[in-house]
Amino acid sequence: MNNYIKHTFNKPWFSQSETCDVFCISETWLKTQMRKLLDEGRDLKELGHFIIEGKREACFFPQMLLDWIVNNKIQNMAKYTYEVAEQQKLTSSINQLTERNNNA
Repeated sequence: MNNYIKHTFNKPWFSQSETCDVFCISETWLKTQMRKLLDEGRDLKELGHFIIEGKREACFFPQMLLDWIVNNKIQNMAKYTYEVAEQQKLTSSINQLTERNNNA
């Protein structure tokens, strides 16, 4: 897996709702990606997903999720208009994430 974007996050992991806020993605989009991976027989660990017993929400390692988004959603060739729109939105979200990091 290529790691083209290294980002310094203020925490080593985030809850699912925090992850969506940090990445400017919807929980629906994230849950859809999780479902697709499970349907393909793949592990949610690819997304940086993990469970902490006693926590209400699943958690994510943000750098792993960032790498997965870049490698699986941004670098892949889009076939359909909705995929192009998704790539543009994700690229914009990552740019915002990078800008926030640079301004901190």
